[in-house]
Amino acid sequence: LQGIIWSEGFARGDLVSHFYDDVVPRLRAWHAAGLTLYVYSSGSVAAQRAWFTNSPEGDLTSLVSGLYDTENAGPKQESESYRRIARATGVEPSRLLFLSDRPGELDAARAAGWHAVGIRRPGEPYYEQGVGDHAQAGTFDEITVSRSTA
Repeated sequence: LQGIIWSEGFARGDLVSHFYDDVVPRLRAWHAAGLTLYVYSSGSVAAQRAWFTNSPEGDLTSLVSGLYDTENAGPKQESESYRRIARATGVEPSRLLFLSDRPGELDAARAAGWHAVGIRRPGEPYYEQGVGDHAQAGTFDEITVSRSTA
């Protein structure tokens, strides 16, 4: 239902997706460097597709190789969900990186063998709680990823 509502809202021009200024250039750079990008969100796959299709920067869906949500992967605070995504992508967990502002999600990803980095942007709802003992970044520009480690 969320995806349908979002798709209709985007189609009517009532909605426009939002990305922080550093995100789209970094996603493009990682994609151009040969990294395979996936999205795992609490939003439905249909909503994710609508979000990436209707960006102010244009259609960004070509940057993403797979979309995962709580229906096709499972709850984001359970490590089995991350194992399920790793199996679906065929990528070893130790070569996957998960970014989130939620410590429980970062913990679950790490428990499944993934790398995990907490994103902390002042003014965001979860900023004050921090990201536990995880590495953290304030922008995507602060994250270094290479094909040999991710």
